[in-house]
Amino acid sequence: MSEKHKNLVRRWFQELDKEKGPVTELCTPGYIGHHPGVPPMDLITHRQYSSGFFDAVPDLQHVIEDTIVDGDKVGCRVANRGTHTGGELMGMAPTGKTIDVSAIVIFRIEDEKGAEVWGVFDRMGMLEQIGAGAAPRRAAGRDRAACACGAVSYTHLRAHEP
Repeated sequence: MSEKHKNLVRRWFQELDKEKGPVTELCTPGYIGHHPGVPPMDLITHRQYSSGFFDAVPDLQHVIEDTIVDGDKVGCRVANRGTHTGGELMGMAPTGKTIDVSAIVIFRIEDEKGAEVWGVFDRMGMLEQIGAGAAPRRAAGRDRAACACGAVSYTHLRAHEP
C-alpha cells in the first residue's frame, strides 16, 4: 500500500503543477485542504488559493525531496521553485527573482484519493528571497511567523467565490 500512496502523492504534485491547482479526480468528494492563516478549504476554494501562487510564479514547480508513509498518511518534504514574474506575491509586485522554498505537506489518503492535505511552507524565507527585506525579529512577544501574512488573503478567496 505504501508504494501506491507514494505514487498518488507524486501524481498529485505533477497534476498540481500542470493544472495550477488540486485536480478533482485525485480528491475525495469531501476533500479538505489546510494551510495556516486561512480557514479549511474545500476543493474549489483550494484551487483559488493555489491560483494566487501560480499567478505570481507561473513556472512554479513542486519537487518532492523526501516521502514517508504511515498507514493512510503520506508526509513529504517539498521544494517549491520558480520565478516571481507574474502577479503580486504576498503584497510584492513581480520582482523577477527566483524562489526555492521548503514545505512540509501531509496527505490523508482515503479510497486511493486525497481526502485531506495539510501544508506549511517557509513564508518568511520566500519574503526574503523576493526582496521583501529581512524577516522580522521578535517584537513585543510575537514570533516571526506571527508577523507573516498569508500568500493569498482570505478576503482574496472570498472575493473570488462563485
